Amino acid sequence: MQKYSIIFPAQREFYEKKEREFINDLKDLIVLYAIFLNGGAHGYQIMKFASKYFGYNPGASRIYPELKNQERKGHVICKTREVKGRLRKVYTLTPKGNLFLKNSLVSLENIVQKFKNHPILKWYRRALNHRN
Repeated sequence: MQKYSIIFPAQREFYEKKEREFINDLKDLIVLYAIFLNGGAHGYQIMKFASKYFGYNPGASRIYPELKNQERKGHVICKTREVKGRLRKVYTLTPKGNLFLKNSLVSLENIVQKFKNHPILKWYRRALNHRN
């Protein structure tokens, strides 16, 4: 199914805005997930990851405060390293951050499953299939 294919064009902008807001609310998980997948990452890598995999283009003004926040929580540690001839602050997950990420992803998956199995969504899918 195409993204927003059943929505009237006038409403499409509203729903696209809501999707961007939702992804922004999950930026802590996106940041931690990028660090986890890369085995450590610097801010620019995280921004590229978010853009490529989530269509979310956070600027440095969103990523670096989030990294500081995660550092304060004890989820990441920062070390300065040379990357391609430049000094970069590379963030890696702590055991606490790793556990937080895994538990959060399991919780998110459980929520998505509840939505998928909800009777109203099943009815909605049948109505869409009947319409086509």
